Amino acid sequence: MDGEQPREGDELPERARQEDARHWETYQRPISAETLRKRLHVGAARSRMLVTMIRSDTSSQRTD
Repeated sequence: MDGEQPREGDELPERARQEDARHWETYQRPISAETLRKRLHVGAARSRMLVTMIRSDTSSQRTD
């Protein structure tokens, strides 16, 4: 497994967090699944899953 290239799916959560941060800077609101879908060129189900992950990460950071 060493030296194995990361799969595209492995970097999607990080890319989604980056897009959400950019969206927050511009609009002062979280990114929608539809906007994330368009920016990352993923399907609707995957974009909804990523938004759920981002929001759960963000809410846990705010309560810490």
